[in-house]
Amino acid sequence: MMLVRLLFLVVTIDGFIFIRTPARFTGPIVRSLTKSNVVLDENLLASARQLLDWETMEAQAAAPVLTLSKETNTLTLAEGYEEQPVTQEACTSANDEPWATGDNWAETLSGLKFLGVIDDDGKELLATAPQLIRLNSSSVLDAACFTVDSDVGAASLIAEPVLLTYTATHLRMGLKFLQTMMGGISETAAMAACASTPKLFVAAVQGALQERAVVDALGAASSATARATETTVGSVSAAYFLKKNGQGEYAEA
Repeated sequence: MMLVRLLFLVVTIDGFIFIRTPARFTGPIVRSLTKSNVVLDENLLASARQLLDWETMEAQAAAPVLTLSKETNTLTLAEGYEEQPVTQEACTSANDEPWATGDNWAETLSGLKFLGVIDDDGKELLATAPQLIRLNSSSVLDAACFTVDSDVGAASLIAEPVLLTYTATHLRMGLKFLQTMMGGISETAAMAACASTPKLFVAAVQGALQERAVVDALGAASSATARATETTVGSVSAAYFLKKNGQGEYAEA
């Protein structure tokens, strides 16, 4: 049987207008001026502020790891790196938390209802993945759309709501990682495995992200080493040049 998908589908839910294509979920492009009725207590907001594993990895990857000591020309941990670990809170200032009004979650919730992931107020999702309150709605819905449109299916999102906290790119990486770990199976087979065991999908995504973090760290260390070597070689070359030309501290008396 041939399945024909609509290229565009426009639906209005709870005052939001969404546009969905097979590849991407975009919305809302128009929003009701009515304030969201979603009530978020302080405990839930505090939980939402906690960084996800992949957010922590990205923050650590952006932090300096190696630096060249001017005194010894050796590579060491960057000053303050150990003493200033990445905070586990995404943000603390009220000015940095527009999502705390509940409007962001209202958009996400409406989109998840449209996709058929849930048909309730989403409390069970937030109990497992409170960060959904603050994560960009388009990003969450892209991940949901990818999962729903694939053979993994919406049921996996109900079983493992944490999948919604990853980006669609992360989910694709997870499938590729699982294919490799399972001996080069097809994408269809990998999706079927994830559908039958959603925890496997979560583990695959985490494995893919950890693998990327290691590769990125090695790349950063390699770049830092190369820069240090270049600096050291440059210093030796400069000293030789000064000595050869009878200048500097290396010049012969």
